[in-house]
Amino acid sequence: MLPNLEVIIKNKKFTHAYVFAGVESNKNLATAMRFAKFLLCQNPGNEPCGKCEACDTLIEGQSPDLYVVQPIDSNIGVEQIRSMGKAAYIKPLNAKRKVFVIDQAEKMTVQAQNSLLKILEDPPGDSVIILSTVNYNSLLATIRSRVAKEEAKGAGFSIDYSLDISGEVRQKIVEIVISTVEKSCSDVFQFYTFFEANKQRIDYILDNMLILYRDFLIVKSTKTTDGLINIDKKDMILDNEHKFSAARLVRNTEIVEKTRKYIKQNANYQLSIEVMLMSLQEVTVYV
Repeated sequence: MLPNLEVIIKNKKFTHAYVFAGVESNKNLATAMRFAKFLLCQNPGNEPCGKCEACDTLIEGQSPDLYVVQPIDSNIGVEQIRSMGKAAYIKPLNAKRKVFVIDQAEKMTVQAQNSLLKILEDPPGDSVIILSTVNYNSLLATIRSRVAKEEAKGAGFSIDYSLDISGEVRQKIVEIVISTVEKSCSDVFQFYTFFEANKQRIDYILDNMLILYRDFLIVKSTKTTDGLINIDKKDMILDNEHKFSAARLVRNTEIVEKTRKYIKQNANYQLSIEVMLMSLQEVTVYV
């Protein structure tokens, strides 16, 4: 089993969605399926126990708690994802959770991806969705912002929580998110130079902001760090979550999503970013 996944399983800290991305489709699917077996096993150790009822049905290929979506005629259509969504809200039968694997996720149509996004926005509490893909960037940015990414690197995999950006850029995003609470409106405008310098990666920047707000909201709502995507930023999140109300976090998420929409509609880039920074700062002051 992959080292990082062993740690996740050992600590029983699962998030609601993962994506396995690499150049070999079969390897991505095989790893995703092995992870699914761990998630479904009732008594997992270093390997699935192979003896519990959940494992028995998996071995027989008849598990009611494992749902695999694969392309039909080269595409994964919206009806396939809708059917998966309906199944996701049905309680598991033998296991503690249901697991849904979407093989070759890059072949989802736009409509199918939008349908998946609706599920990810309101994920069932006892389901885990795993995407397997050879083309991570083919997924909608809003989907990428809601999953933990497992990326093939050489012979193994490693969790990529930073969504394809450097540690320095990611740390700057953390600074910006916290500064909208602590600094004045005039002060936050200094961050525009960062957004200008990273204009070609704005989707990733906004994705990381959304993930941070998501993680703050998880800690705020559950009082635990279970399910954090930015697990390496756990201490920072715990130290600062009191500065945000749940309502502010939800509103900040809406502001970032609207900014993405405006930029995609070719609105003035500088104006869009500056309005976003001002709006984020105003929300934390007045809401």
